[in-house]
Amino acid sequence: MLNRDGSVERLIRFEKANRRFCENTVTEVEKFCRDLRNRASDAQCQRRAIDSATGKTLTSSMMTSPIPGGFLIALEGIDGAGKTTQAHMLESYCHFRRLDCVRSKEPTNGKFGWILRRAAKTGRLPVAEELNICIQDRAEHVEAVIRPALAQNQIVILDRYYFSNAAYQGARGTSPKSILQMNESFAPHPDLLVILDIPPSLGTERIRERGGEPNMFETSESLARARAIFNMLEGKSVHRIDAQSSPEFVFDKLLRAFQVMALNKIFSLQLSPEGV
Repeated sequence: MLNRDGSVERLIRFEKANRRFCENTVTEVEKFCRDLRNRASDAQCQRRAIDSATGKTLTSSMMTSPIPGGFLIALEGIDGAGKTTQAHMLESYCHFRRLDCVRSKEPTNGKFGWILRRAAKTGRLPVAEELNICIQDRAEHVEAVIRPALAQNQIVILDRYYFSNAAYQGARGTSPKSILQMNESFAPHPDLLVILDIPPSLGTERIRERGGEPNMFETSESLARARAIFNMLEGKSVHRIDAQSSPEFVFDKLLRAFQVMALNKIFSLQLSPEGV
């Protein structure tokens, strides 16, 4: 197989490019995160810094789309794992590198997403109804946001995706495998699925630290069952990160995974790796 279609030469180029990216990543991440720390002294200010870091000067510049077909990354994990923080940081990194990206979330802000958020506060729906609403919310999300962005060769960053259905509705007794199959009949599979793993006790602690109280999806028992299902997910696109550390440390791991998987996709399409 290595002797066909010049694949030996491609493999050598891949290894050289991968080594170059890995060598540059540490310095780049340290510089990026140091800038964020200099801009913020507490969590709230840090979030504003993440949102605005370099964006003002780069939004008027030409954004690049180095991967035909785009790149879909889904951030998953139990509540309090840091998905939203990492999604913001990755979005800002893409702006920093002038990479065209879209950040979105599930449940969405649409009518079905609103039903799910209300139920989280007032009481969870029957599991079949809850799953059906999640599917309808995602179907709209896929058609309105995800597929159009990928068609424009954008990097799509998702704060939750259908794996949360497998975890949270699976925790209520529905087969996680059947939930995944149901979603994968219409929803694009991510190029990179990042599982941010933390213990449920830390999740509820972080929820309270940010001024909230655990909702109906965030009971200790529900989080423990959901975490177990997340940890059962396997595949070439799956990358697990211990998210108990600082946001900067977690982002370092996330960025490495993103660069390697993006590089893999680029080389599978026999394209230049410059830009990622």
